[in-house]
Amino acid sequence: MKEFLNRNKPVVIIGVLTMGAFLGITLLAQFQERTAQPTLVRVEEIPEGDRDGGEGAKVDETAEKVVATTLEIAYTEEGFNPNSAIVNEGDYIEWTNSTAAPIQLAQITKLYDEWEEPVIIAPDGKYKMELTQTRYWSYQEVETEAFGSVYVQER
Repeated sequence: MKEFLNRNKPVVIIGVLTMGAFLGITLLAQFQERTAQPTLVRVEEIPEGDRDGGEGAKVDETAEKVVATTLEIAYTEEGFNPNSAIVNEGDYIEWTNSTAAPIQLAQITKLYDEWEEPVIIAPDGKYKMELTQTRYWSYQEVETEAFGSVYVQER
């Protein structure tokens, strides 16, 4: 065995170093701080008195209630926070410009007609939209080229 190790010393050393690096990366990953989850805010349900749809139509009380949520994304000097998320079809996304200058958001993945031209958000301003297309969608701030993405899955 000793002769075998002496003959294959470079291979053994490389193997031990690789194993040490892998172990170090694994241990480090377990102790790193986890990234914050996106803040999801409930959209108010229809109040009991407003459930008459007109012409005698009523909301089906036995139907499954689907409550849309709003994903809040802040744009700061460091970029979008969070910069990626998974939401359901029909949910909303709301960007807040937390910088001192206006920002221009443009879609990278061409998906929404209302985004043919960049959307401008003033300092401390907000922009909210409903996500109606089920697929991956990406966007960026035009000047800084900071980008974010949303995967919209079927409800």
